[in-house]
Amino acid sequence: MAISGELSGRLWGVSHGRRQQPDLTLHSPETNKRIVLDTKFTASSLTAGPWNGTERYDSSDLYQMYAYLRTQELPSITQPAVGILLYPTVGTHISDVHHIQGHELRISTIDLAADWQDIEHQLLDLMTRAQGQIPNRL
Repeated sequence: MAISGELSGRLWGVSHGRRQQPDLTLHSPETNKRIVLDTKFTASSLTAGPWNGTERYDSSDLYQMYAYLRTQELPSITQPAVGILLYPTVGTHISDVHHIQGHELRISTIDLAADWQDIEHQLLDLMTRAQGQIPNRL
């Protein structure tokens, strides 16, 4: 897999005078599959819902990832990109998969209270699932 921060020199977009781009873009030349990963580390990223107290996502994170996925739509790319929003947590595990206009959007957490071997395993498991090599655990 190739790793980059932009696609063929295209701008991801400009917001407040700054270029917007995801944290990581992975591309497999063999399969032409792309994975766009963006991490979120703010106090408001995961908040308790108003009705039942369950964790919910900041909608601006979802809109931003959707915009990143749309930039990957080129005639030469035959497979839709997979997006991953990655949130650090302590003791909480979330693994959701949504499909938006042909794109797979994964929302996952990494438990930072775990030892480094477990964190590595969580990340490798997430990437393997995003590549479609093993089924989802929901």
